[in-house]
Amino acid sequence: AAVMELFHMGDHIITDIDLYGGSIRLFDEIGVKNGLTFTHIDCSQDDVDSCITEQTKAIYIESPTNPMMHIVDIRKMAETAHQHKLLLIVDNTFLSPYFQKPIELGADLVIHSATKYLAGHNDTLAGIVVASTKELSEKLHMIAMTTGGVLSPFDSFLVTRGIQTLPVRMERAQENAKILVSWLENCKSVTRVFYPGIKESRGYEISEKQTSGFGAMISFEVDRK
Repeated sequence: AAVMELFHMGDHIITDIDLYGGSIRLFDEIGVKNGLTFTHIDCSQDDVDSCITEQTKAIYIESPTNPMMHIVDIRKMAETAHQHKLLLIVDNTFLSPYFQKPIELGADLVIHSATKYLAGHNDTLAGIVVASTKELSEKLHMIAMTTGGVLSPFDSFLVTRGIQTLPVRMERAQENAKILVSWLENCKSVTRVFYPGIKESRGYEISEKQTSGFGAMISFEVDRK
């Protein structure tokens, strides 16, 4: 919500079509109401350049996406965004900073649902925005201070406490995910498994280049019979 306050009525934002449901609702319900326009495409394979207009201000992606686990080439997307003087915004909740560092890959803003991996103890609700420049950081600070979108001191403590165990939790969760993926792939009632670490998956090679791990998020399809 704070990041959306960086934009003005009439601005256009390109977003991935496969995103966390809360993000989609924020864009299509609140963003549109406030005069923003959005184009939803598959950023892992569609032509982003063809969707850019004079009003476009940003590209918003997740990688892996939620829930289909599409992998977006963040370096390539950053090059496209910056060529057109756009912001690249990356939701990095699924991999956390432990397995993926979007700013090092060229992202301008990185968003985390800190409720999930960063806090890690299921005892607080929190969101974090990381900016690549002092200018963006100062704009977001002003928005947070003005609108009140800030954590209480105790919630901030809970998140920083959780971050201390992030490495071991991410490693163990990934180990468990790989076991589950192997089991799911051999389950007769499961027709498809979506996980970035499957070598045959579409985004595997890109994942190998831009991440240090595949994470622990899995989705799958089952035989309705």
